[in-house]
Amino acid sequence: MIAILGTIEQDQVIAGLAASGLAESGRLVVISVEAIRLRVGDRWRMKEPTVWEFARREFRTLFSPVDQLLRLNDCCYLLVQPDQAPACAQGRSINFLRNILHFFLGESTLPDMSVGRVVRIHNGEVTQQPLTIEELALAERAVPGLDMTVKALSEGVSTASTSDVERPLVVHFKSFPVWSRTKNAIVSHRLRPEVFARSDNGGLQRMDAADASIREIIGVDLIVLDEALSRLANAAPGAKFGIHAPMHISTMNSMPGRQAVFARLAAAPPDVSKRLAISLRGLAGAPRIVLDMAVGTLLPFVLGVVGQAPSLEFDASAWQRARLSAISIDLSLAPAAERGDLPRVLGRFAANASGVAAGLIGHGISTRAEAFAAWSAGFTDLSGEFLGDAADLPGPMRFEAQDLYRKRAAPVRPPLPQVEKAH
Repeated sequence: MIAILGTIEQDQVIAGLAASGLAESGRLVVISVEAIRLRVGDRWRMKEPTVWEFARREFRTLFSPVDQLLRLNDCCYLLVQPDQAPACAQGRSINFLRNILHFFLGESTLPDMSVGRVVRIHNGEVTQQPLTIEELALAERAVPGLDMTVKALSEGVSTASTSDVERPLVVHFKSFPVWSRTKNAIVSHRLRPEVFARSDNGGLQRMDAADASIREIIGVDLIVLDEALSRLANAAPGAKFGIHAPMHISTMNSMPGRQAVFARLAAAPPDVSKRLAISLRGLAGAPRIVLDMAVGTLLPFVLGVVGQAPSLEFDASAWQRARLSAISIDLSLAPAAERGDLPRVLGRFAANASGVAAGLIGHGISTRAEAFAAWSAGFTDLSGEFLGDAADLPGPMRFEAQDLYRKRAAPVRPPLPQVEKAH
């Protein structure tokens, strides 16, 4: 039995649940984060509020408004799912616990999964029946998947719908060439998605990333991944160009998202997936163990994993030994305060990133002055509007370093594209 440490309001909710019959119907589930408490030891008292706050945020994004989450004590949470079948309620609770454990521990093995069905609530105590490992595995398979459907509408535009997301999402793609300093050629392209939500009247509104639920984040990332793999698979025979595709760390830290990404990459031919670089975003504040897990999962399938720095002030040395192939920064998103003395700022950023990864990529470069500042700071790859209409080319294109010195305001396109020979 679990003694309830709650407020008067929570005690009233518990009393109502005791009289509702939900316990007898199997729609009340208790999960425990005991595995995190055991792992952190004496630091649990300081860590526990952070775990609870994360659980609350995760619950709001994954569950419906009729569902409830109650904190019974420092380790045990009660999930109320009145509209779910018992098996599905247990499976959703397991996935929820997995996300919490993955975020704080970087893993979630079945022995760490403490989940029980509530059989009785009486006199302020909850009686639960723990699920066995076999029952945990069966319940997890009872949860419907993301049920993603992706349909190409036209070149560069895709739309997605999911069984869990209330608003249809439309994703527009822009492609920017990436110039390699070492090869003096454009050998890859950066895929940049722009996400819109379709309103009730059929109009499109740009979706604020801060308002996106975890389901929507995963949905968009899967659309981007599908688009990148499709472009690589449908390229002209013998084409060697690569694609940089963004992906939020939350997708890789979520069991449904990680499984969906794994399935797509595993099904793609190696000559396709090995020309794909995944650019992980949303890394600010993410535990190092989560980054290491994401990189370790992706690396066997892709060309490389890029860490997207959140700002020009970020010290990339924090990612030492993370096995990142490159570090990137998008100058177009940097506030004016960070761009004041760009050569100095980029030089400091590059110095902090030195030795962390082999590549240093500058995205969102709009002028040749910015390109020269990044080139001088030691960036290995440059991307942005300063390359002009080179994005229209299907493959690599020569672009000499001395072009950065040209004084003409308009981008200069070399007269004859030269395809890079395979080594």
